[in-house]
Amino acid sequence: MMTKLKEPEYAGEVTEFLLRESDVMKKKKCGSGWHKTPDASGKAPDHKAAQEKVQTKNVMRQPMPQETLGTTIIPIREITILTLDMILEINQQIKGMSIREPWIQYENKDDPILTKKLEKLVEYTPSLDILEMAAYYLKNIILLQAFPDANHRTALTAVKIFLEMNGYAFSHTDEEALNFQDACYDARLSVYGTCNEASARVLKENSNSLFLFCLEFIRQHTVILT
Repeated sequence: MMTKLKEPEYAGEVTEFLLRESDVMKKKKCGSGWHKTPDASGKAPDHKAAQEKVQTKNVMRQPMPQETLGTTIIPIREITILTLDMILEINQQIKGMSIREPWIQYENKDDPILTKKLEKLVEYTPSLDILEMAAYYLKNIILLQAFPDANHRTALTAVKIFLEMNGYAFSHTDEEALNFQDACYDARLSVYGTCNEASARVLKENSNSLFLFCLEFIRQHTVILT
């Protein structure tokens, strides 16, 4: 079975998910935060995502065994990867909504985005089991801290989009996301001794307890789309 990694034709609207994910979260000091809304019926602002499609490009081919999720075996032939523009757009939408809706947290809006780190994130995307690739995105978007704020929210949303493009559904409750964020702080301190932004060197490191924690969270909250 051959697997090829390619850039997506997907450039859809993610505002609804971003609003829902930031709905009842509370900010922690280390990293990006979640903020609680006083009105759960609040409606997402009319913030339209970029509609221009990204040109499809095959970037890697290599043999891959069949992938197993639970007891179901799925032959994987093609994996669509995230692009730099998609990751930037996710964070930009969170930032834009925070301007319109004060209950959506986004601090340090004028600080620069560390785009070079994100370019490396995309460049070094590994050809792995699809859930391991999702864990790569989740772990490293959080670690790189390339955005002024909302790095955790960006990472979780990026994983959701990546998995949906490849035939999986990734979902979790607000409480589960907050618990994940809390546990990430502990894991980062345990592995790296700090919650500060990491260098791009983490993109090529071997699997560690933080990666395995991200992978387990994804496995517990992912199902196959039928």
